Amino acid sequence: MKLPRLACVALSLGLGATAGCMKERSDVVFRPTNKEYPREVQVVDGKAHEVVLLKPATVEEAAGIYADFSKKEVRVPRALIEQPLADHGESRVAPDGVTNFMEFVLPLSRIEIVRLNGDAAEFRTCAIPFGRIVAKTPPRATPEQVAAAKAAMDLDRFWQLIETARIGSGQEADGFRLAIALQTELGKLRAEEILGFQFHLNERMAECSRWDLWAVAYIVNGGASDDGFGYFCGWLISQGRAYHEAALKGPVRAADRAVRHQQNENEQIFYSAMQAYQAKTGAAMPQVPYSGPTSPIGKPWKEEDLPKLYPELTKRFNSGS
Repeated sequence: MKLPRLACVALSLGLGATAGCMKERSDVVFRPTNKEYPREVQVVDGKAHEVVLLKPATVEEAAGIYADFSKKEVRVPRALIEQPLADHGESRVAPDGVTNFMEFVLPLSRIEIVRLNGDAAEFRTCAIPFGRIVAKTPPRATPEQVAAAKAAMDLDRFWQLIETARIGSGQEADGFRLAIALQTELGKLRAEEILGFQFHLNERMAECSRWDLWAVAYIVNGGASDDGFGYFCGWLISQGRAYHEAALKGPVRAADRAVRHQQNENEQIFYSAMQAYQAKTGAAMPQVPYSGPTSPIGKPWKEEDLPKLYPELTKRFNSGS
């Protein structure tokens, strides 16, 4: 299992042709700002990039984001500003370098904006179900940084930080509130300690890379893609040390706190260290090595076999309403 691709939902526009709108005289102007956005590392075209995770709800939000990343002024007719971003199935592909918000981006139903190697002029847009806005690739942590990070943060302290965040956000807090509480705790630490936390988080993710845990995730969440399994592992880790270690000993225990008809996932936990590091240093957090397996350990399964492999779990989560 690779680390989950923490991709943002595309700017799902689908507002139809804009030719008539372009005649509107009353425009709202969006200019680039220095606003910071939450980021995560993702592999795009075989290379690691820093992904900005966003889900704009209106044309106004999308235009502001677009201005920030294109570093260009964006003008939008006032009548469109509060329009919601729809989700239709139109498919179009733009040529490289097309970055005009009103003439090309706005009519698309789904778009991807990729900013390669930090070059604001090098954009690519295309119609896809899920999209991402990608900024400059962060550097890999140097051997010296890795050594300092490991020395600064041990496993006991890693779990103490998770537990403090759980208590601070409420034991039943959703992933977002827990991630914010965790970011607050990490913000009190030195940069090498934050990097050390991320190192241990990667190792805990590697421990979860097992087919039996993926089976449990599939049953309790009603399905689990590779990303979905990664988010389930994030949720598992966010439950604390005792819960995590019990699940490693007996995978069915991973479902003890799972709730039916709910996505038992925590994607946000993967952003906490990155945001805390950037707030602390003003720079993107270096990429921390991931030494886990490239595919899950154990015996693969087929979906139709799960009721036989985990009958009680299947009955608990899939029977009735």
